[in-house]
Amino acid sequence: MKQQPVILRPQAEGSPEGPSSREVLRSAQDDKKRSRVRADLRGIYIIWYRDVLRFWRDRARVASALGQPIDLSRQQYEALHDGNEPAGLDYRPRREFTIARVGTTYQSAFQDLGVEYYEYAL
Repeated sequence: MKQQPVILRPQAEGSPEGPSSREVLRSAQDDKKRSRVRADLRGIYIIWYRDVLRFWRDRARVASALGQPIDLSRQQYEALHDGNEPAGLDYRPRREFTIARVGTTYQSAFQDLGVEYYEYAL
């Protein structure tokens, strides 16, 4: 027995027969967008919460982050960023890790491009 094809006829907006096919399609698309946004926000929240927990569980990290901040001027920040000695900054690291250098090698046998090498300042 051969099945008859289903033909959808457009209906007028707000007809007594129910929502039109356009309204149903629009509603389904809106639901998809909302669920995507909800999923994205949930993922962002999960990552943020994980990082906050990790930060608060490491007591030394919290203490050092809140302990001794250094106010930098724009010129001092730019000098540090460029690897130069900033003028007017009398800070010398003591008993902490500092970045000794950043890797620049990019060869087939070895690559350390962008890798930070640390040293301990006494």
